[in-house]
Amino acid sequence: MEGVDWSPEQPTWVPPNLSFSLDDMRLPWRFDKKFDYIHTRATMYMGCWGDFKNEVVQQAFDNLHPGGWFESQEIGSLVECDDTSLQSDAPLATWARVFYQAGLSMGRPRDAADKMCEWYKEVGFVDVEQRVFKMPIGRWAKCPRLKETGKYWQVCMDDALEGLSLRLFNEAFGWDEAKTMVGRFTSTLLRDKEEMLTRNCFRSC
Repeated sequence: MEGVDWSPEQPTWVPPNLSFSLDDMRLPWRFDKKFDYIHTRATMYMGCWGDFKNEVVQQAFDNLHPGGWFESQEIGSLVECDDTSLQSDAPLATWARVFYQAGLSMGRPRDAADKMCEWYKEVGFVDVEQRVFKMPIGRWAKCPRLKETGKYWQVCMDDALEGLSLRLFNEAFGWDEAKTMVGRFTSTLLRDKEEMLTRNCFRSC
């Protein structure tokens, strides 16, 4: 197994059959072998690509053995709700829209989840299957599995919101007070526990 990233810091607690290499996967892939399985996860949401279809899906297709598998796990960029409990001006919904707009303005769209099936088929993949999962934020779900998922996602959002936003908002919008703006989002979300316990969801495909 081979993992590829552009960060020089990689975990050392890995299985003996796994190694990491440093590369920019937006460029033409230069592997000297083909693979049976290629996997990506949350790379579009993090803004890694300007053109997910050609930079990733097409190159994955070209670098697989016949009969090989390609799997992508991506997160929907906007927060959604099954009912009307999430208001459009709620802090989390507002942050998600700003985050999405910032990505577009930087040429790094975050909305791959709904388009992946189409892109897979267009480059030549067959037997394409999409599975959509709700990912609650908070512990509001009645289903034990979703409640557990929501607990983890609340921790993720609490920890990552500022890091996801600071540089992006600054470069996309020229916000001199980006940290203050992000602080306004995060402090409100962390303070208002009811906000995190309403029916807010990301979608994962």
